[in-house]
Amino acid sequence: MDLLHFLFQGLCHQIPERSLSAGGVTMPVCARCAGLYVALAAALPVYIARSKQRAGAPGRVFVAASIVAMLVFLADGAANFELIALVNTPDYLRLATGALAGFFLAPYIALLFAKTLDDADDAPMAGRMDAIVLVLATAALTAMNLHPAKWLIEAESYLAAAGLVLFLGVAHMALLMLVVRRRVAIAASIAVFTVSAQIVMLAEMRKLIGL
Repeated sequence: MDLLHFLFQGLCHQIPERSLSAGGVTMPVCARCAGLYVALAAALPVYIARSKQRAGAPGRVFVAASIVAMLVFLADGAANFELIALVNTPDYLRLATGALAGFFLAPYIALLFAKTLDDADDAPMAGRMDAIVLVLATAALTAMNLHPAKWLIEAESYLAAAGLVLFLGVAHMALLMLVVRRRVAIAASIAVFTVSAQIVMLAEMRKLIGL
């Protein structure tokens, strides 16, 4: 878990009391961030694969649901902020707000990636049915973590790490492909370096400011 802890060091407060735990194992990332990155790990590959046939803007219902998901995520984070501390949301609900945001964010990240490749038609990336499925997926993930087992905490820790790396990798590649003229192999090679550098830099910055 030490490597995973370092991976998230510059991107999460990592307060143990706000992280899911079971059997003496505590996730190296808070419950809200865990939900966000686990959801991205699960949904982003699906939508990237779909983008080969569908790379149009999500439908109106999906956009509206996405706005609600992000507002819930931001409101829960702000209300639990240490300097404000209006509420103390249970960990499973923190996970739920993070997962909801991650699931609904995935199609937009995939859409950005698809547009840099410019090899798909304009069929909507996500619609009403997607919104329903993603809400149900959030509910299922939350239910699994009401009383999580040790193996689940460990599995979700690695899945969250995969989600973080995937998210950063896709974001970096989308930007790099604009520079290298859609040469995927070159963009991917550079992205490995830039993502690694970003993670190390953020971790070192956190150490410097003493957090």
